[in-house]
Amino acid sequence: MERVYDVRDLMVRPGIVVLTPGFLTVVDVDEQVEQAVSARSDLFELRVFSNSIYLRPTKRAGTTDLVVTAGGRVFLLRLVIDEKNFTTYRYRVRYPQQTTDFPTPLPESKTASRGDASVKGDVPFRGSLPLPGRGRGCFWSTGC
Repeated sequence: MERVYDVRDLMVRPGIVVLTPGFLTVVDVDEQVEQAVSARSDLFELRVFSNSIYLRPTKRAGTTDLVVTAGGRVFLLRLVIDEKNFTTYRYRVRYPQQTTDFPTPLPESKTASRGDASVKGDVPFRGSLPLPGRGRGCFWSTGC
């Protein structure tokens, strides 16, 4: 059986993780697990390998917390040992996709040489131009 949590939800409210005596429970996290601690480590055995936490209950019943640090975020799980359940569980903790508010960068323009001057292609012109007719501007719609 599998359950998926969003890490943003677990940062505010603990997610329930069911442990069954005689079975291994796996919590897969999208980021590297840096630390996992609990107030009642006597209730279960814990192993962390890279992005996964493996849990095996050592008691027939009990409830405790598990505070996990992964990818720079701290999230909460509530471990519940249920001896009446006979299922192996897998939980996934998903991190949101990284998005930026920055526009997509434009492709690099190529530099072409014209005489002694170096000119970049596809670059908008910046500078001043002499205005026609005694300093008056000429607009295309007026016909100059």
